[in-house]
Parts: sequence; C-alpha cells; structure tokens
Amino acid sequence: VLLSSRGRPRRVAELRYHDRVSASRELYVIALDCSGSTLRGRSLGEAKGVVLELMASIYRRRARVGIVTFRGDGAAICYSGRRAPKHSETLIGALPGGGGTPLRAGIAETRRLLSRERKRFPEQRQRVVLFTDGRSRESVSGLDLGCPCILVDMESGPVRLGRSIRLARALGAD
Repeated sequence: VLLSSRGRPRRVAELRYHDRVSASRELYVIALDCSGSTLRGRSLGEAKGVVLELMASIYRRRARVGIVTFRGDGAAICYSGRRAPKHSETLIGALPGGGGTPLRAGIAETRRLLSRERKRFPEQRQRVVLFTDGRSRESVSGLDLGCPCILVDMESGPVRLGRSIRLARALGAD
C-alpha cells in the first residue's frame, strides 16, 4: 500500500511503502470438551459463552480459527483453520454434548489440525485454548502441541478433583 505522509502526494519522494500484514499470521485452535461430565454442572454452557466471546475477539483480530470438539468415542474438527465467522452463535450453540471424555483423541486431533495448518502457513503463530474439566483417565504423556496453550478449567460442582492442573502441567500449558 502506498501512503503519503501529508495528504495527497505531489512528488515521488513523498510516497512511502507500507506492507500489509497477512490475515493468516495467527491461528487460534479452540479444543472443547463436550463430554457428559461437562453437561452435569452446566459447565459446557458456560464454556460455550466464553468461546463465543473468544471468537468475537479472534474475529476483530482478523485471525484464523479452528475448533476441535471431543466427546463420546472420539474427536472431530468442527471448524477448520478459516477466518473466524462474524456470527458464531449457531456454530457454537449447535455443538452437542454427552458421553465419555476422549481427552487423548481430542489433543491428538488438535495436533493434526495444527500440523496441517503449519504446512499451509509456516509463518503463522499458533495458539491453543483447551476447555476441559480434566475428568478423564487417559494419559496425555508424549503429546506435545508445539505451541503456546492455555487450559481453561471447566470443573464445577461441590467435588473438585483438580485434574486440570495436572493436565496443564503435562501439556506445558498455562
């Protein structure tokens, strides 16, 4: 983009070049635990509200987003590495919940999405936001996301097991 320092340029010397930043420089992957344990304490509904706020922020940043959900027997990519939608209420609101917590499958699917996007856009910065209550017996040892990760503890109710803290340490997440 050519810019002028003082209104309309009159000479070539008054022009300067400014390189636009590509919209593909940032990728946020939201991994959302939609298991039955998150439905019991209404944690899933609260997490969906936080995800909606996060999606609005990502949209304003003109960044790209991917959404991975895990519940029941496996994990799935619900939204894959595209610009964040302006109105994501229908996308997030339609995510079903229930079943077990296939935590290892969810993290593995997140890794696959990150790897695929890293090949497409090697210069982009990647970040993961993992929403889970940590109520899984699966080990995540040996799974490295390869980028900064924030774990949001969705655990609620009178009995808290604190598994998300151990999970965050195992993943090197904040």
